[in-house]
Amino acid sequence: MVAGCGERHDLDDVPIAGGTDEQRDAIVEEIAFFERWIGEGRVQLSGIEVTERTGGRFEDHLGLYNRTTARIVLARDLDPNDLPSILRHELCHALDAQENLLAQPAPAFDALAVRAGVDQHHPLHGRLGSARRTQRAEVFAFVCQQAPLGTMLLSRPCPGDSVEYVEVAEWVADEVWTGTPDVAQRADRPSASRVGPWTLPFVVSGLQAIGSVSSDAVRFFATGQGSASQKGAVSVVDGSAAPIFDDLTTGAIAAGYGLPQPRGAPDLGSFSVTSLEPILAVSDSRATLRIVSKFRQANLGFMSAPQLLVGLLDEPWSVVEDRCIGDAASVFLSNGQLHVAWAEGSDVWWSPVE
Repeated sequence: MVAGCGERHDLDDVPIAGGTDEQRDAIVEEIAFFERWIGEGRVQLSGIEVTERTGGRFEDHLGLYNRTTARIVLARDLDPNDLPSILRHELCHALDAQENLLAQPAPAFDALAVRAGVDQHHPLHGRLGSARRTQRAEVFAFVCQQAPLGTMLLSRPCPGDSVEYVEVAEWVADEVWTGTPDVAQRADRPSASRVGPWTLPFVVSGLQAIGSVSSDAVRFFATGQGSASQKGAVSVVDGSAAPIFDDLTTGAIAAGYGLPQPRGAPDLGSFSVTSLEPILAVSDSRATLRIVSKFRQANLGFMSAPQLLVGLLDEPWSVVEDRCIGDAASVFLSNGQLHVAWAEGSDVWWSPVE
């Protein structure tokens, strides 16, 4: 049965046809997220259908949005892990079409489309169509489908990251995520001056930091190439040696790992005070720090450098201004103060986050 050929429905009432229970559940979940991010009532659809790819334009696509019927079709063979992103791409097309967001020339979008057209190695080469309006629409949908976290990271690249998506991502953040996104575009809690260093006899490639409940101290566990490793306790105030302490802030770590993460963020995995895995999240009663690392946006050819996010109670996550950190980084709570620690060569530095 064809899903909804005439009447248009708000996203929370869209008829869904075809597919497995798992696919339909994923569709319901994703459209709820999308409407929350963009604000209620901006997109209406006649239906969403999961069906076989049987000829025409749909044969070469995993999803399509029909501007005339306001209907989305998704491929039945779509991997469940890919469904949210593909559906989001089509929902972005629907938003663009129904609000006519990119009807007029848009320099940032047009310039990116030109670069993708002439560079055969560009991830979007051959995927944007030929008409200028279509190209803008596809550039928009490919960036928009990255969700608030992805667009935020695209718009705030670290040194060495690609900068070609900055303007487009900022535009998407301003024009699309106008509801209640789970990641804000700007942070208002910049990091303070750095403290340290704790210097080691090897280049640090892995770092774990665990603070103290009652004293201004931190326990560091660092690793390097081969079997190089070292541990120590230092003052978070001036980096001087501190007595080994046992009142570790493991409760704050557990709280940080247990809080909801931005949609699409890599899994934090698990933590253990007996391992050398970095601590990637920590929370006090007011705020949470989270390191986002290994965040890959494959269809844009973008791999974000690790960045630090902060989340306040009942507010969106946001990136900490001017805080791009390397792969060897960890967050910790010491005597009630949130910190981030990172390595630069053989030196470990840290900074309180105000």
